[in-house]
Amino acid sequence: AESGRKWPSILEAHGDWLRDGTLYVAVRHLGHRLAEVYHHIPGLKYPAAAQALRRFKESLGDDRSRQHFVTQLQRKLVRA
Repeated sequence: AESGRKWPSILEAHGDWLRDGTLYVAVRHLGHRLAEVYHHIPGLKYPAAAQALRRFKESLGDDRSRQHFVTQLQRKLVRA
């Protein structure tokens, strides 16, 4: 992951913005539908995934670390 943490440890941390940010990039920047990606996160239900996207988007505007995360992950995934 962009943070240097392994994906399984990110998944285990409920409410972790890295998980939410990854969902956000997949849906908002890479063209995936939420219905296609949320089920790849064990235990995550669609309503919680949708809420996570809203929460992350709202927090993105004033948080440089989250903005940087989105930019870096998007670049990395587009090149992959």
